[in-house]
Amino acid sequence: MTYQCPFCLIPGGCSKLRSLRTDSPRLFGHGLTASFLRDSSQREQFYLGSCSELFLHEAALDHAFRMHVENRQFLRYMKTTLYWKAVRADQEHRRDLQRIIPSADVPEPEQELIPDSNFQLPEDAAKRLTKRQLQVLRLIYEEDLLLHEAGKRLGITQQAVSASHRAALKRLRS
Repeated sequence: MTYQCPFCLIPGGCSKLRSLRTDSPRLFGHGLTASFLRDSSQREQFYLGSCSELFLHEAALDHAFRMHVENRQFLRYMKTTLYWKAVRADQEHRRDLQRIIPSADVPEPEQELIPDSNFQLPEDAAKRLTKRQLQVLRLIYEEDLLLHEAGKRLGITQQAVSASHRAALKRLRS
């Protein structure tokens, strides 16, 4: 794009504009400058600040360019923020969908429910467990107690109940 000072009306631009173009060729090719000069009022501000002898025009150009840069940075920040907010919202939505049990809304008939009292450990499996592990499994699965409740009943800590429970399940799997 060729820039010609509308105030000097000299073909090819005034001497100040020409020297600016030759001294700083990368300035006109930079995307930020190009976006600044696309706007007609900002382009006029650029010519006034570059060609005029008045300090007032330079200060106005400096202020206009600073505002342009700040607006671009703000827009980039907002675009990035909105993008990552959308990504996070999508991740949370997907995580929430995974938490929902598909059949939780469908009530099951009473006859299909398995009563808690039917829990029976096979004899060969029970022989592989220690007395404590067997007690822990019965309290947790037959009586449906929580770990700390089973610990109170057995007179041991919740951590000991948890360790016995893990060890029992590990033995049963092997």
